[in-house]
Amino acid sequence: LYVGMCFSCFCWHTEDHWIYSINYLHWGEPKTWYGVPSAYADALEETMKEQAPELFDNQPDLMHHLATTMSPSLLMKNGIPVVRTDQCAGEFVVTFPRAYHAGFNQGFNFAEAVNFSIADWLPV
Repeated sequence: LYVGMCFSCFCWHTEDHWIYSINYLHWGEPKTWYGVPSAYADALEETMKEQAPELFDNQPDLMHHLATTMSPSLLMKNGIPVVRTDQCAGEFVVTFPRAYHAGFNQGFNFAEAVNFSIADWLPV
């Protein structure tokens, strides 16, 4: 469960084990999401490392700690496609495996999320 406040944010991350997630906004102000297709995950990581090398020198697995944020416009300037949506109360957002996403709350809200996998996640 997530209680959002005005401008509280969630940093760039993928879901554990690169599985799907679904987020439902029960009530309150919208949540703004930014997403990067999984095909550009390596490019996003490289851009982060280029922009803040000292952080990654000290902590090479920094992207796994949900502690890194960067302007979507800077990612786009580096050739990384970024999509944006506003999630309103009563709406779902689904994230795909290895798709980096980040965002912020536009005000007080209440959401919940769960990770899940489907058959295409399992190696054949």
